Amino acid sequence: MAKDILKYLREKEYISGETLARKLGISRVAVWKQIQRLKDMGYKIIAEQNLGYCLVYRPDLLLPQEIQRGLSTKYIGKEIYYFPELKSTNIIAKEKALHRTEGIAEGTLIITEKQSAGKGRLGREWFSPVGGIWLSIILYPQLPPSYIPRITLMTAVAVVKAIRMCTQIKSQIKWPNDILINEKKVCGILSEMSAELDMINWVVVGIGINANIDHWDFPEDIQENTISLKEVSEKEILRGNLTQIFLQ
Repeated sequence: MAKDILKYLREKEYISGETLARKLGISRVAVWKQIQRLKDMGYKIIAEQNLGYCLVYRPDLLLPQEIQRGLSTKYIGKEIYYFPELKSTNIIAKEKALHRTEGIAEGTLIITEKQSAGKGRLGREWFSPVGGIWLSIILYPQLPPSYIPRITLMTAVAVVKAIRMCTQIKSQIKWPNDILINEKKVCGILSEMSAELDMINWVVVGIGINANIDHWDFPEDIQENTISLKEVSEKEILRGNLTQIFLQ
């Protein structure tokens, strides 16, 4: 319901509680409760007597309603599972992919603000604090297993293009699964799959982007070879916007 209310809230434009209640088919008290819920999530909404509600500020959280707002993909991101914290988005994505018969659609996204046990290639630990973009996409490609390197490469191309479109920063692909800026890692990609001899059952593509992370927050052992978009641009980026462009 809070997501539905966001469809009608506008910046610099008021909408009355009565109008919201009528459009959503709920009481004005229920509208007020959902407005409070949005405020608890970080949205700044002001209320003026005889005018109604006005949206002043959207939080830079990777919330489904923010990523899906204006998203025009055919299937990727149409369903998003959001978590404030997870061990790993790939773990959850693989669990859901195993239950495809229960309606887990292709393009379903698992996204979190923080990972406590993120993993990279060869089981290496992936530092995943608040401020990054940590997500996994579930795919059901009708392809033989030999195609999975192409899926990883296509994902890398999408990341590079999205970073360029969102921040004007140029990055490079380091095969098989790293994105670099100035020879330092800004993104890692981990593709995992279940397959038969000649057909893929599902693929989970995990993406980790060092977005708004300060350099001194990285562990000392990786500081020399790691970088963030914030560090390069010298300002925070809009993570929701970058995520949306990447999915597109």
